[in-house]
Amino acid sequence: MRHNRNARHGFSLIELMVTLGIAAILLTVALPSLRGLVGEERITGVTNELVYALQLSRSEAIKRAGPVRLCPSRAPLAVAPVCAADSFADGWIVLADDDGNGVLGAGDRVILQREARGDALVFTPGASLAGGVQFDAGGNSVTAAGAPNPGTMSISLPDGSDRRNLSVRASGRILSTRPAP
Repeated sequence: MRHNRNARHGFSLIELMVTLGIAAILLTVALPSLRGLVGEERITGVTNELVYALQLSRSEAIKRAGPVRLCPSRAPLAVAPVCAADSFADGWIVLADDDGNGVLGAGDRVILQREARGDALVFTPGASLAGGVQFDAGGNSVTAAGAPNPGTMSISLPDGSDRRNLSVRASGRILSTRPAP
């Protein structure tokens, strides 16, 4: 049996160009869907982190039989973080706030710290949740004066193409919903 020494292995230039053309067409069709999926997963992840922080705040308030507060913070990873009424996009903290002033004092304890979201997300809290959420010993959402404090917050992409809504009831129940398109 003879072997042909002139046999070629690999792709011809035409085969390579056709393959690259098909790949470019598929990538052009799939890229917008992939971008939407990444944005959706980003919002879902951050919403889940915030729901976890809210549930932790509520359970710690019940366990400690005292007020626990989740609030936005400009420097949540600082040694002595403080609540700031800016934006949850900067990060947030959960603290056992015995005196209810939103500042880490001698008897207060930081329970959870979450850094700024590098993702471009827009947090839009309702007026009652702009400064954070405080839970009392019964797990109810209350103001610093002890009055019931239900509220909502929206988390969305900057272009508004995807959004999640968080709702904190006066009873302390936390709901996360995706609005209908």
